[in-house]
Amino acid sequence: MTDVRPRPGWRKRLARPFVVLLITLGLLFRLGLGGAHGTIDMDWWKSWIVYAYDDSLISLYGSPDSEIIDDYQKGYGFDELQKRHAREVSYRVTYGDTSKRRRLWVAQPPLYVYSLMAVGGLYKLASGGLEDTRWFNFCVNLLNLVSAAVTALLIHRFLRRTSRPDLALPTAIAYWLNPLVLLNAPVQGYLDQLCAVWLVASLIMLYEKRVFWAYALFAVSLLMKPTGVVALPVLLVIALKEHGLKQNLKAWALCAGIVLVSWAPFIIGGHGISVVLGLARLGMQLDVVCRKAINFWYGIQYYLLDAIGEPWSSQVRNRYFAETTGIRPDRLGTLLFLAFTALNLGSLWKNLDKNRLAIFSAGGLQVLASYALRTGQHVNHYFLAIPLLAVVALLSRERQVSFAFGCFLFFTADVIFYGFGRDTDTFMGMLAEAEMQSVTVLLAVATLLNLVFAFRAAYPGNALWQYLWSLRKSRPPYRAALAAALPLGVAAGYFFVQTEKDPQHAAASFYFDSSRTIPSARGRKFFSRVDFRRATLEEIDGNMIVMTPGDPQMEFNLRPKRRACAYIMLIEITPPAQTVLQLFTHPNSEGEFSEQKSRELLLKPGPNEVLIALSRDELRKRMRLDPGDEPGRYLISHISVRALRRGCRKIADALGPKRAVARALLSSADIEPDSSSD
Repeated sequence: MTDVRPRPGWRKRLARPFVVLLITLGLLFRLGLGGAHGTIDMDWWKSWIVYAYDDSLISLYGSPDSEIIDDYQKGYGFDELQKRHAREVSYRVTYGDTSKRRRLWVAQPPLYVYSLMAVGGLYKLASGGLEDTRWFNFCVNLLNLVSAAVTALLIHRFLRRTSRPDLALPTAIAYWLNPLVLLNAPVQGYLDQLCAVWLVASLIMLYEKRVFWAYALFAVSLLMKPTGVVALPVLLVIALKEHGLKQNLKAWALCAGIVLVSWAPFIIGGHGISVVLGLARLGMQLDVVCRKAINFWYGIQYYLLDAIGEPWSSQVRNRYFAETTGIRPDRLGTLLFLAFTALNLGSLWKNLDKNRLAIFSAGGLQVLASYALRTGQHVNHYFLAIPLLAVVALLSRERQVSFAFGCFLFFTADVIFYGFGRDTDTFMGMLAEAEMQSVTVLLAVATLLNLVFAFRAAYPGNALWQYLWSLRKSRPPYRAALAAALPLGVAAGYFFVQTEKDPQHAAASFYFDSSRTIPSARGRKFFSRVDFRRATLEEIDGNMIVMTPGDPQMEFNLRPKRRACAYIMLIEITPPAQTVLQLFTHPNSEGEFSEQKSRELLLKPGPNEVLIALSRDELRKRMRLDPGDEPGRYLISHISVRALRRGCRKIADALGPKRAVARALLSSADIEPDSSSD
């Protein structure tokens, strides 16, 4: 019998090969760059994999529970327990020119670790070991390749089942080939896509009113990476509205069971508490005003840094900001985020019956608001908004423009901080600081505008605004309640964010990054942070006791004083044996230290007093001090910096009997007076 079915027209016959070509291009791009070095995060994950296979997966997060409990009974607080027992995995990858080892803490949930173990096992089977090669990078990036493909497939299948099947294929391909998605991985090698696929699946289940699946998949997304917790209010509000408390309680029990199962290997192995200590290290990263995110807080932080002569890429601790201004920025950021959350959820509630796809808009807006308003945000924390907003991006021209603007904005921010991975230079080092300041302040404003545009595009003719406005014309009780709620909310917010000023202490707590301030009163004016690597630290009677089995490192930043042209660093140190002290400098906040840009000073057994001359330009750089390369106990009884004002010749008064040595050092350093206005 002859086939009389109508054949597709020429447009449809061309469409399929074109679609296959686009999908193939995205796949080839990911495969071709799968071995990229990405960011330094790639090396963290490889180090975790190596430790888990060579030592023990169960002990990856830290010490056995019995040791932690013993120390707790001895009176150690949570911070002390964390420092004593959270795991710091050896850095197994060649690090810059020095090829020295660092130590990396483990602070991601169990399912994240299991995923890394799976691709690590694949690489181990293929290579016979865990050598640090680009094939190791490739295996890690397989997680992103699979996640991106599954996310695009989920979007396609979902839209085909809705009222807009015509948008299914364009939306899926637009996500698959989105430059920002490709930059996130494999170019920069982040694993945000591993979390994003589960979050997208969760909201799809919420849209289809399958509440148990929605909660279960959301729990998995948090166990992959907890960044998506900011979208939890969307799930809670819609699930409670449509399914009632009883069904939600059952779903919450299911989530608890999933968490328990993921934790089970560590609990059975006697390391369940260590997982908690390890995950708490992730929260420590948030204790800065603006980490590496160009958002609402960046402009404020920039002007504070500029006032004291610090580079734009530096960071300010929440505590320093609070003790300087009297306002807790972390609490203020949280308050702003909660206010936006209320506005977002209220708008979703009013628009849900008219446009159920607003669920995805609400989830994406939660991520954008968290990035734009909260402190401590990292440059890649916005990524979860991209797949969520992509689902609805083509529904209208306004949404499409808003989505394209957001992708361009975040692509630019990513490139500024990390460039195109470590295989190329970063823009941070390629542009002058004055240019970077102008660009980043502009982008900080653009981030807030992007949040406003995205909200307007998500809720056109927002019914919530109309509802709030209508309260003005309602009965007197409503007007009275509204009039009373506003000042009460403002007053409560004020007491929530205020704190006591302490400018004297603020100068000694400027930075954060597992840092310790040098315990020297004379050094507090200059030392903004000291990051001790590969060593344990004790403080006894104002002295620093650095205990190390190998080569210790102390990374720090110094704050130049205005109207000073040069500086003298004084170090009083007692090494365990004859060794060499090295001082490294690097112009950027990120990057590898080089042996060619270091100074070496011989230390003899017993007490040593070391003088190092520093120019103003050197003091603006990031520094690393290696007290020595011999294992043992280093006693650092004093370390400080003295400033030389323009034309000042009182170095003898500053350094006592070492005046001749100091003058010799200054003359050999060829320091010229600073001609700048400060």
